[in-house]
Amino acid sequence: FSQSMLLTLPPAIDPAGTAQVLDAVLRHHAVLRARIDLDAGTFVIPEPDAGADPALDEGPSGTASSPEALAREVDELAAGLDPAAGLMVRARSYPAHAGHPGRLLLVVHHLAVDGVSWRILLDDLAQAWSDIEQGRTPQLPPVTTSFRSWAHTLRRQTATRTAELPLWDDILAAPDRLPAPDAASPGPYELGTVAEARHLVRTLDSTHTRTLLTGAAERHGVRVQDLLLTALARAVREWSGRDGVDFAAHVEGHGREQQIQDGADLSRTVGWFTSLYPVRLTATAAEPPADTLARTRDHLERIPDSGIGYGLLRYGAGAPEGETDTPRGPEPADAPLVAFNYLGRFGTSPAGGGAAWTPAPEAGVLGGAIDDALAMAHA
Repeated sequence: FSQSMLLTLPPAIDPAGTAQVLDAVLRHHAVLRARIDLDAGTFVIPEPDAGADPALDEGPSGTASSPEALAREVDELAAGLDPAAGLMVRARSYPAHAGHPGRLLLVVHHLAVDGVSWRILLDDLAQAWSDIEQGRTPQLPPVTTSFRSWAHTLRRQTATRTAELPLWDDILAAPDRLPAPDAASPGPYELGTVAEARHLVRTLDSTHTRTLLTGAAERHGVRVQDLLLTALARAVREWSGRDGVDFAAHVEGHGREQQIQDGADLSRTVGWFTSLYPVRLTATAAEPPADTLARTRDHLERIPDSGIGYGLLRYGAGAPEGETDTPRGPEPADAPLVAFNYLGRFGTSPAGGGAAWTPAPEAGVLGGAIDDALAMAHA
């Protein structure tokens, strides 16, 4: 289970320089060298600046000349990840050609990275190279709150979140778990595996994207996520063919709710912080979009700290030392089947190249690989 990004390399860099840059970043962010033992249930994070195994693949130069070829190389590098051995990062460089800058394919196990982490990593890769290019030892900005420290904070937080249980129970009581057009019964549903999943991709042009990100959000005084969840509610209503729908959806959040702990600063911390929490969405055929938006916004404003308490309560992260953690909230059978994730905004290089250490335009922003045998969690 990994995430990947194809980056534009600076013109003057060679494989040795690329390896130095990667080594500096891996040494600085300890979670990129973490080891996991699923049998023991441990996630061991080494000390910062400890030695890092080489991340740059020493095989032949990459030949990802098409999206299909790139996907194969992502899968190949992902197969080399080994969290049990602390191998969380693999990379492969692509030489410059025909006037285009070289590329770096970076694959990171999802246990060690999330969307916010990529922004930190891109900044640090650029800083490390700037220092190396000028003959200096890389000096990266400090990590204020470590991943380990944040994990302990969450463990202590659980006992303070029990007052939220009625809120989560109410959300999960939504009657339409999956308001499909042909749903003759409320379930159970056979979701299948990742290999059986089907994908439909739709892309907005720049004009519609600009309208969504600025004009519409500012005009209605809401966040982009409010608008997108409203659109989801109305799309599900239309897809269902019903006069109205009332369902719960899982929302992914960045999980970096540092306001719950005085002095916490996660702006420089790499790791998988993502939170998952349910929201209740309703829409009717008769109402105008503005009414759906107002109701969605009001509901989201009732959820404290962007839903981080849900996961803490559900998985019992705060069980006393020596006791086995047990779920305190709703059982998995009640979990929503609809999922939503708004990753935010990423910049890319212009066609043909552009700024070093930014996503290459031909590959999109964020890719990844996932085991085909994994069970699907959502429809």
